[in-house]
Amino acid sequence: MSTDPKRADRRPNILLIIEEPAIPAWVVALLVTAALIAVVAILLLVLRGPGGPLAVAPTPTATPTVADEAPSPEGEAATSEATLEPTPPGTEEPTVSATLEPTSEPTAEPTAASPTDTPAPPTPTATTAPTWTPCPVPVDAALAPLWDRRTLGCPLGPAALGSWAVQTMERGIMFWSQERDSILMIANNGRWMEVPDYWHESKPELSCSATPPEGLIQPKRGFGLAWCTQPEMRDALGYALIVEEPTDVRLQTTAADYIHLLYHIGHDSYLLLPDWTWTRPDAP
Repeated sequence: MSTDPKRADRRPNILLIIEEPAIPAWVVALLVTAALIAVVAILLLVLRGPGGPLAVAPTPTATPTVADEAPSPEGEAATSEATLEPTPPGTEEPTVSATLEPTSEPTAEPTAASPTDTPAPPTPTATTAPTWTPCPVPVDAALAPLWDRRTLGCPLGPAALGSWAVQTMERGIMFWSQERDSILMIANNGRWMEVPDYWHESKPELSCSATPPEGLIQPKRGFGLAWCTQPEMRDALGYALIVEEPTDVRLQTTAADYIHLLYHIGHDSYLLLPDWTWTRPDAP
C-alpha cells in the first residue's frame, strides 16, 4: 500500500482549550452586596445633604441665661451668674390637663324670723259732730244752698236785696251795683273781678273803639269802661249778647276773707272766693 505524501502531511488539528479557573459564587455575592451598599450610601448622602428632602435640621444650641444681681448698698462689684439651660431638640413640654372637681358652696340654712308682736287694730273712737253755736246773723234762705259754715264762717251781716243792672256776655256776665258803686265781671273760665265804676255822664258812652261781629254788642257806659280797661277780662267775656237791663240781686258777705254769696234772682247763684275764682252751685 503506498503512502500518499499529501495525506502523510495531513495531521489532525489539535485544539488546545485552556480552562481558566472559575470564580467562586460567594465572592460574586459579596461584590454585589458591596456595590448595593455603596449605592445606598451615596443616595443617603445626597438626600440628607443641605437642601435635600431628608436634610436634618441643625440642633439648637443652648442659650445662656444671665441673672444679674443688683449691686449691694455697700458698693461691692456686681456679679453675674450665667446659667445654661440646654433645650433638647424637638422636645415639647408636656401639657397637664387639670380636672377640677366641682366644689359645692355651703348653703346657708334659712333663719327663721323671730315672731313679732302684731299690733292690735286701733279701737275706733266715736266721732262727735261739732256743736255749732248759732251764727249771730242767719244765712239768707235764698243763699243757704251756697253756704258751708266750716269753710265760710258766719255772715258778717244780713243779706242785702238790691236793684242792680246786668248784662249777659258771650262767655260770662257783668253786674253793676249802685250801692257798691262797682262793676262785677264774672267769666265762664272760673275767674271774677270787681272794679270801681269810674264812668260818669261827662264821659262818652263807648270808652274804646271796637268792631263787634254782627249780632253782638259792645258794652257802653259803666260796663263799657270796665270792659275796655281790663283787657284780660274783656277777652274772657267777649262781646255782649244783649243791652244792659235791671235785675234784683241778693248779696251776703261771710267772715272767711269777705266771701260773697251772690244770688241773681230767678237765674243763677255765685260763690265769689277771695282768690278771684268762683263756683256756681244750683240755685234753690
